[in-house]
Amino acid sequence: MKIFSHIKKHPVWTGVIVGVVLLAASFHLATKPAKAFMAGVPLGGVIVLPYFCPCSMNVAFTVVGPRPGWFTYEFGLSTLFAWWNLRPGAWILGTYWPGTGYCGYVIPSPPWCVYIPTMGTVVMAGTSL
Repeated sequence: MKIFSHIKKHPVWTGVIVGVVLLAASFHLATKPAKAFMAGVPLGGVIVLPYFCPCSMNVAFTVVGPRPGWFTYEFGLSTLFAWWNLRPGAWILGTYWPGTGYCGYVIPSPPWCVYIPTMGTVVMAGTSL
């Protein structure tokens, strides 16, 4: 039990060492980013026409209903909750950043990429079955 006798003899140094170890360990904890800054503009309705954009590697889809529009879903940037459906007939409700989305599709002859702006990029959304 030499450790406990060391703590009794040197309580200040033991406290400093434990504090430094806890402080260093706190920087390595995994944290989730806050969602407050991801507010955006609301979107919602029924997904009518999803389209994979091969040049920009994202999905553009049309929403009709209470908050209609043409939006993009960026893999790795947008957060999709619930059933993860971007298919025709699924309901979607979420937020988007206006003026930030592009859909790049290929014109067959000659193979060029054309980028068409959408209303915005989905920040976070939930879908139905």
